[in-house]
Amino acid sequence: MKPSWEDLEPFFDDFGVDALFGPEGSEEIIRGLFDDEHAQVSTEYYDTGTSQPMFTCPTPDVGSYTQGARVVIHGVEYTVKDKQANGTGITEVYLHVV
Repeated sequence: MKPSWEDLEPFFDDFGVDALFGPEGSEEIIRGLFDDEHAQVSTEYYDTGTSQPMFTCPTPDVGSYTQGARVVIHGVEYTVKDKQANGTGITEVYLHVV
């Protein structure tokens, strides 16, 4: 039986984007889904917006990248803030804009 991420490989190929992971000059291209959903935060005193950029990809592709690793997507540089494997062979990589 194939791992779940292999079943999703065509999906990543069709709908994914390329991200560069690693130090400048020796980056590795990883294909996955990028999401930078905007959220509106309102309190009694102020309204503001925020986002949580996230990259979703096969777990084996990002296994060696840890917190602080460099990531470039669409020309924007991020660092890995956290990553969570979901148990199906897919990992969500939470990013922080540099």
